[in-house]
Amino acid sequence: MPKVFEDETKFCSPVSENLAKFIKMGCTQKGDVAKYLDEIKIPENCKNLTPPLINPEIWNNLYVNVQQRDKTIQEAQKILGMAIVPMLKLAEMFKKNKFDMKGAKTYVSDAVTLSCNAMKEINVRRRYLLRPFVHKRFQQLCSASTPTEEKTLFPLDVTKRMKEFADASKINKQLLSNSLNSSNFSISKNFRGRPYRDKAGPHS
Repeated sequence: MPKVFEDETKFCSPVSENLAKFIKMGCTQKGDVAKYLDEIKIPENCKNLTPPLINPEIWNNLYVNVQQRDKTIQEAQKILGMAIVPMLKLAEMFKKNKFDMKGAKTYVSDAVTLSCNAMKEINVRRRYLLRPFVHKRFQQLCSASTPTEEKTLFPLDVTKRMKEFADASKINKQLLSNSLNSSNFSISKNFRGRPYRDKAGPHS
């Protein structure tokens, strides 16, 4: 695989600040793409834009957790496939020399929004795939809620976030301990470990 982005010279001049903010938000925050599921249809002669299924002979011999991981990647692929459809519509518009400015803006907006969302979803899936293989103290970072940085899959302040997780865990344990200690179902015992009874007997 070519090392495209390791060299800073591979990047070009910046786009407008507003567009850059839009890209950053789309790639790092959860977006609602539900409306696109109904509005955007894959052309019948472009079925390669849909995630290919795993052959039954192989699928039926996979562990359930492996099947689930593949399904999550398929979901990200579906979004990416939908993102390409508006680009095709735009290309068709140029080909027919019937340029519609309003339609073109919609196609571009849909393509960028869905592409950014696909980038976000793929980042989340990468974390899920890494989770079983990283040290257990870092596994809490392998979630959808953990923000990504511009160049790193995990936050730069990993040490600080791990301390926050540890502090939160200590607080939860302390609250649980206090709750158990204040409960009413504990039984007083004498020094021999038997339930305490007064001298008058149990029925007095």
